[in-house]
Amino acid sequence: PRRGVLGSTPSPSLAGRWYPVSSLLSGQRPSDEERALARVQTLLDRYGVVVRDLVRNEGIPGGFSALYPALAGLEDVGTVRRGYFVEGLGGAQFAVPGAVDRLRDSSPDGFTILSVTDPANCFGSVLPWPESGTAVTRRAGARVAIVDGSLVAWMDPSGKRAAVFTDDPTIATEALFALSARHRASTLAEIDGGHAHEHPLAPDLVASGFVRGYKGFTIESANHPQRNPR
Repeated sequence: PRRGVLGSTPSPSLAGRWYPVSSLLSGQRPSDEERALARVQTLLDRYGVVVRDLVRNEGIPGGFSALYPALAGLEDVGTVRRGYFVEGLGGAQFAVPGAVDRLRDSSPDGFTILSVTDPANCFGSVLPWPESGTAVTRRAGARVAIVDGSLVAWMDPSGKRAAVFTDDPTIATEALFALSARHRASTLAEIDGGHAHEHPLAPDLVASGFVRGYKGFTIESANHPQRNPR
C-alpha cells in the first residue's frame, strides 16, 4: 500500500525556505565598544543628529555616556561632526555631514505632516510639547503639522481633536486642513480643549473649505489653496 504523508497540514506561517543559522552564533560575542558603535550608527542613520536627550528617550543602556566614546571616535576620523546644529538641544551634538547640509538647505515653504511617532518628529520627545488646552500625546496614529521647523498643529488619531500652536490664523487653518485631509470620514469636533464651533478659527475654517455640521467641521473638498504638504 502507498505510504501516507504525515497527517497534519503544515502551518502557512512555516512556509518558505529555512536555513540553519547556528554557524552565525559560533563566533565571539561583540564587545561593549562594538555594541556602542553599532547603536551610534543606527541612531545616525535614523535621526542624522545625535544628542543627549535623544539617547535618553531611546532607552539605551548607559545613556549618552555609554555612546560618547564611539561618537568621539567617529569625530576623530571625520565620519561625524560635533557642533551646535539644533537650537535648544544642548551643546553635545553629533551629526553626519549630509544631515548638517540638509538642515541648512531645508526649505521653509510648505507643510510637513508627520506621524507623532516618526523619528523626524522631535516634539514630545527630545523637544517638549508647547502648552495647549488639550491633552497632546505621542500616541500612534496622531499627526503633527510643522512649518519652518516650528510645530503649528497636532491632531489625534481619530481626527476629532486638534491643538493649534500658532497665532497666525492662515497657517493654523491650513495646518488643520492638511491634517484633516488624512481623516476624510471624521469630524473635527474639538480644538484646544473646546468645541470647534466656539473656537476663534471657526469662521476661517468655513472660509477655507470646511463644512460646519452639528458636531463640528468636516472637509468638503480637497481643492483647498494651501501650501504643499509633505
